Amino acid sequence: MTMSHNHQQRLNEVLAAIDTQREKVQRLHKDYYSPYDAAFDEHGALASLQRWCDRTLKLIKDHVGSTEAAKFQRACSSVPRGRGSWHWGELCQYFDTYLIRLIEDIQENPDDPSFESLLPASTTSQPSPPSEPVLEYDVFLSYSTQDKDEAREVYAALVKVGKRCFMAEKSLQPGDKFQDEIRSALQASTEIWILVSPRSIQSAWVQREVAAAWALTKRIVPILLQCSPGDLPEILADAHAIDYHKVNVYIRGLR
Repeated sequence: MTMSHNHQQRLNEVLAAIDTQREKVQRLHKDYYSPYDAAFDEHGALASLQRWCDRTLKLIKDHVGSTEAAKFQRACSSVPRGRGSWHWGELCQYFDTYLIRLIEDIQENPDDPSFESLLPASTTSQPSPPSEPVLEYDVFLSYSTQDKDEAREVYAALVKVGKRCFMAEKSLQPGDKFQDEIRSALQASTEIWILVSPRSIQSAWVQREVAAAWALTKRIVPILLQCSPGDLPEILADAHAIDYHKVNVYIRGLR
C-alpha cells in the first residue's frame, strides 16, 4: 500500500506512542523487581499496572481501533483479580510481548481493517460516531485529610475486591497539578463516594468534589462517619447513605 506523507507520519507517531507504553510497563516491572518485592506492596503494584492498562487501552482505542482495543481490554481483565503478587512478573512480561506483537503487526499490515483508526480517512461524508469515554476508576473517594485513616481503610477494601479507586493520597504523583488531576479523575470515575464527617462537611475541597459529582450526574454514595443522615448537606439529602461501620459488608457485596 502506497501511503501519503501525512499518513506515514501519523502511523509512525502511533507506533512511537505504543512503544512508549512498552517502556512504561518495563519500568513498572523494574520498580517491583520481583514477585517477592511486589508482595510487600501488592495493592500498589496492581493498581499501578491497572492505571497503565487504562491509559494503554485508551491509546489503542483512539489511535488503532476498537477491534484491537477489545482484544487488549480482555487481556487487561485479569489484572484486578490476578492470582496475587507472585503473578506480577508474568503480567508485565505478557503486556510487553503483547505490544511488541501489535507494533510488528501494524508495521507489516498497516492496511488491516482491524486497525480502522489508522486507515486513511474515508471519502464518505458520514461522520464517525463519537467514542465513549474510557472510565479509569470505579470509585472516586472524597474525604477530609483529617479522616485519612478511615479513607485508607475504605480504599484498601475496594482494591481488595478488584475495584479501581481514586484516592488523592494514593493516586496523585509528585509534580501533579492537584486541581487538574482531581477534575480529570472525577470525570473518569463511575461513582463518587463521600466520607461524610464533621470535618469533611466543612472542607472546601470536599464541597467542590460533591458539587462537581452532582454536575456530572455521577452516582454519589455518602458514607457516614460520626454523622447521621440528618447531618447530610442538602445536595446529598436524597442519596442513600451507608454507615461507615457497615461499609466493608457493602463492599464485599460488590464482588
